[in-house]
Parts: sequence; C-alpha cells; structure tokens
Amino acid sequence: MHEEPLEAGKTYLLKQTSRVVRAEVKRIAYRVDVNSLEHLDATELKMNDIAEVEFETNLPLFFDAYRENRVTGAAILIDPLSNATVGALMIDRAVRTVTRNDLPALLAAAHIDLAERLRELLAAAGHRAVVLHGFTPDEVPVAVRALQLAGVLAIVAGAVEGATVLDATDDAGLIAALAEMGVTV
Repeated sequence: MHEEPLEAGKTYLLKQTSRVVRAEVKRIAYRVDVNSLEHLDATELKMNDIAEVEFETNLPLFFDAYRENRVTGAAILIDPLSNATVGALMIDRAVRTVTRNDLPALLAAAHIDLAERLRELLAAAGHRAVVLHGFTPDEVPVAVRALQLAGVLAIVAGAVEGATVLDATDDAGLIAALAEMGVTV
C-alpha cells in the first residue's frame, strides 16, 4: 500500500485493535502471484503485493486468527517516520510464542560491574537486558514486571528478593552460570 517496498529488516508500527507496537519484518516467506496463486520467492514487496510475512513485535499481541475473528485478527502497518499506512495484515498464527523459560525475570550479580558485564554477555547472546539502578526494594517488582512485559530481563547488583542470584565473580563464572540455565554466550 506504499511506493516504498517492504523489506526484511525494516521496522514499522503495527496497529492491531487499539494497540500499537513496533514490528520488524523478520522474513518474507513468499509472495503470491495473483494470476496463478503460485507462491514465489521474494526479497521485497511492492505496492499491491500479497505475501506471507513474519514479524517480530517488541511487545506481545493478543489476537485471534483472522478467519476466526476479523476484528482481533487484522492489523495495519504504519511507517514510523511519515505516519503513512503502508500495509494491511490478516493475522494467521503466531510463528513462535516468546517465553522466558530460559531465564528468570530478575537476575542478581554480586556487584554493579558484574551486573553490567552480565548485561553485556546477555546482549551478545541476543537477550534484551537492563541493569536496574536506584530502585527501592518496593519499586523493584514493579520495574521488573514492566520490563518483563516488554521482553526485557532485569539485572540488579546485590541480593534482592525474588532474584536468581548468580554466584560468580568473573566472566568465566557468569558464562558458566548462564550455561547452567541453558543460555549459550
């Protein structure tokens, strides 16, 4: 629905019902030839193309398949710079459901430098993580929950209730502790 082609790697705003999230085009599975209905390889989509596309959103979407509910199964793509509607979507299914089974919502390291290093190691492994600074013990659970909803892991320095404590004093110890959780860095 736009002059600019849709390509893998581009990020748009995806509006589904009243919710707006960031959505990155992860993969164009195929483009449909409208004359033969044949599935064709595609690296980009031009105006009026129909395709199966996989997106990764920065926040979870709560949806039904379009064939079950047209209201919660439909969405539009919006260019974040021009605010132009660039595509219309019919949601078929979740390609994968993101779970946090591999890591708890809150990790604790012995001190701030180790917490920062843990964040770097997790980022290198493809996990989004932040180190919490300056939160009171009462504020930590609220911050952790907000980060968890955004798919971001919280890390603190020192012992905090509810945190999985990594008993490590260096990179090798952090890497070993993460490996025990099934995370390769």
